[in-house]
Amino acid sequence: MASVQEKLSQTLERVFRITLTDGAGADEGDAPLYLAGLVQELIMEGSEPPLLVTGDNLERVLFARLSAPADQLPPAFLASDPEAAPFKWLVRSYDRCYQETRRTASRDKDFAEKVHAALAACFELCVSYCGLLLNPDMAGMFPQPPAALARGSLQLFDEMATSPDGLPPGFLEEFAARFETEGLPEMLAPVIAALPSMMQRVSPLGDFRRPMSTLCTLVAIKPIAAAVAAHPRWCPPHRANGRAFEDNSVLGPFFACAGLQDVYPPARPDVRETCFGDRRSTGDAEGAVNTLRTTVNQVQDGLYQAVYGMLRHGGDTREAVVRWLAAGVNANAGRSKIQHQPLACASHGGAANLSAVALRLAAPFADPGSRKFMKIDPNYVRSATCKLNLGEVTRVLAAADAVEAGMLPAAQEPAGWSFITECFFLTARALHLGYIKCIAEQTALPQQIQRRTHQLNDVEGMRASWASSVSAAGAGPPTPRQHQQFNNRVAELQMELVDSKDAFAAFEATLQDPRVLGETMQFYRLA
Repeated sequence: MASVQEKLSQTLERVFRITLTDGAGADEGDAPLYLAGLVQELIMEGSEPPLLVTGDNLERVLFARLSAPADQLPPAFLASDPEAAPFKWLVRSYDRCYQETRRTASRDKDFAEKVHAALAACFELCVSYCGLLLNPDMAGMFPQPPAALARGSLQLFDEMATSPDGLPPGFLEEFAARFETEGLPEMLAPVIAALPSMMQRVSPLGDFRRPMSTLCTLVAIKPIAAAVAAHPRWCPPHRANGRAFEDNSVLGPFFACAGLQDVYPPARPDVRETCFGDRRSTGDAEGAVNTLRTTVNQVQDGLYQAVYGMLRHGGDTREAVVRWLAAGVNANAGRSKIQHQPLACASHGGAANLSAVALRLAAPFADPGSRKFMKIDPNYVRSATCKLNLGEVTRVLAAADAVEAGMLPAAQEPAGWSFITECFFLTARALHLGYIKCIAEQTALPQQIQRRTHQLNDVEGMRASWASSVSAAGAGPPTPRQHQQFNNRVAELQMELVDSKDAFAAFEATLQDPRVLGETMQFYRLA
């Protein structure tokens, strides 16, 4: 019967897939790595085989595994083992350690105590050495495969974004707590910069759930949320217009995931083709609309979870979120114009999502029964510290000099504005530039559809007279090229008409969602 130390050694060997016994597990599919160099050292120091992995020598064993040069490792291991890269190995070892803690049950109290203590040390060591591998200041401390070395701290991003297994439970929280004051922002900087790439050109009908889950997981952890809020791409100061802000800020591409058409090429899968493209039957159309509404709601739920999660951390992180919301609104002031410039403003979908998230943030005080709305201070818009740029907002009976004279005196400026006050005015402005602007765009579409229908009918009706006029000019009947040019023009008009109808259907599906209508009306009853 195996002793307590032998059982403990077997547990640690399973966790880290290493062994100090030559040939151990060689016939198994998931064979452990034999640390021959360390074994020789231990024997030279007086240890006698069989050698065991214990709590006392665990860190030395891990250091030996991490320090082993590539030429001292089995070629088959380097070529085919999925855990040949040290960071990958440590993350998966953390996961195996987590699984061991769940299934470890023994009537042997002595063994149970020792294994739990050893596994606690395993968690700590895995996290610590992961930090050493990812820290750019520690680059080269341990040998890594060229591909892993080139990825650097983006190996953490790869585990979260592309690995089938993802990060094990508790790893990210422990990693953030361990390195909060020891280089966490530097290690996370490339990861944060890579986050938007996960959502580039992804529609609500596509795989947005993993990117959104990754974002929410990160910002739910206070030290990581602080690093995200302090990142240069969180709120790029040099990005003046709404389109650039949407494209380049950390959250911009996440908010751009929507079912409304844009001037950019359509995100994939194409909402228009999937839901409206084949002019499906009434029943199919209703099903497609319901599907689109459901997925758009899921996107907005994820966005709200991310933003609200960061707000809950308070302090500088909360202030950074409010600053981001204000910057997103201010950068899109051009959307208030009747003829706005699409390439200088955020997409309709991005603006609609921003207003939807703002509505949900405002929901607690938008309920008149809560009485929280009484905390809204109307003096905010008169304050020099108001985060909203209201310079181009249409005023009623107030010239520029009157507005300047009505500014809040410095002596009356509060130390800070409540979140309820700032959220109320941010939401009102976001709705005006997002949801209300989209309604205005949709309202104009029926006239556009009617005009294009008449234009198409007129051109089609001219076909016979066009052919006669060409013949009457003495050039004979229209040539095949002339027919092709005429048909191309008809096809262009047909496509323009289809585009207008699809745009109207997309607006209808998004803007007439009962949930959106209810939240919007509740806010405007308060306003």
